[in-house]
Amino acid sequence: MHNGIYRTLEEVIEHKNDAWTSFWKYEAEQLAEPYRSQLHTDSALIEPVTESLAKQMKSPLSLVEIEKEALIAFLKSLTSPQARALTLDAPERTISGLKRR
Repeated sequence: MHNGIYRTLEEVIEHKNDAWTSFWKYEAEQLAEPYRSQLHTDSALIEPVTESLAKQMKSPLSLVEIEKEALIAFLKSLTSPQARALTLDAPERTISGLKRR
């Protein structure tokens, strides 16, 4: 995931929802063309990686579709233009009376 194998937030959520299965189902076609030959699909290479997963990641989160949609909406709201313009809701002065910069 940190290497850009998932292109959308939805793909990241799917991976986090069931990381163990995600490792086994990943297909080279999901990668950009230049990186497809670098994907290791040999179970002898994948098995140690899946075994090293944290205990919590071996058990699926089992989020249902509406929960995934809500999570995605929340995460997208954190980068919306409204979230970036936080000064819109900032008071002119602080409680101590200092002016806002």
